[in-house]
Amino acid sequence: MKARKEFFLFASALSLILVLASCDEDDDSRFFGSPCNITCQNGGSVNSSNCTCNCPAGFTGQFCEEAVFACGGMYTDPRDGKTYSTVQIGSQCWFRENLRYAGSLPQITNQNSWNAIWNNGNPTGQAAWCIYDNNSMLYEFHFGYLYTWYAVSSGSICPPGWRVPGMNDWLVLEGFLGSDAGGKMKEVGAGWLNPNTGANNQSGFSARPGGMRGYEFSGIGESTYWWSTYQIPQDSRLALGFYVINSSAGLINAPQAKASGYSCRCIKN
Repeated sequence: MKARKEFFLFASALSLILVLASCDEDDDSRFFGSPCNITCQNGGSVNSSNCTCNCPAGFTGQFCEEAVFACGGMYTDPRDGKTYSTVQIGSQCWFRENLRYAGSLPQITNQNSWNAIWNNGNPTGQAAWCIYDNNSMLYEFHFGYLYTWYAVSSGSICPPGWRVPGMNDWLVLEGFLGSDAGGKMKEVGAGWLNPNTGANNQSGFSARPGGMRGYEFSGIGESTYWWSTYQIPQDSRLALGFYVINSSAGLINAPQAKASGYSCRCIKN
């Protein structure tokens, strides 16, 4: 009886050894677990030879977590999950909407506190943001946030792979669209007051009249302003802003106080 039991244990052990020997290296994980402690997303598979992900078509990133972006489609900001439509205009890819990202930047609602950034011509350099009239329900999604230049110049206000446009980016856009660039950028309707000169949104830029913030909120329905990264060499308190208004078909630029609250559009790197 004892001999039969010992024979049975020996035969079982031998069978297990033969099964293990017949397995290739890629099958070892069935017995010992995967050698790679990673999880691939969106249907990606683990390449066990170097512990990377083989991503399916349409996805990229270390773990196949990022959809391959095609300009003209929707873009999701990985930092907060907000989505933006995009548009290709000539050689440039732009957000079709104003930015709505705050991160750790302070929101300033009180007008006296906002005015204190300008500090009677001796600006404090505070990065800050707000929503027109502090009314999120009415204006946040339609017009986006208003930022001081100090907020947009940080280099991290736009999502990874995007940037705040410089002066040359805006001038390239204007050069491509022509002298009536503003008209081709403005939406028809969308809150614009008459006469909304030349508006046809031919470019797809979809500019809406979100106004601005200085010593008070102003310009809603009549204008929208965007920052560039360009600083005015003759006066460190100023940076170059670009804007469109309801009474002109042009894209206008002028030096503006960095403490003003303007919109931000992102452009693809």
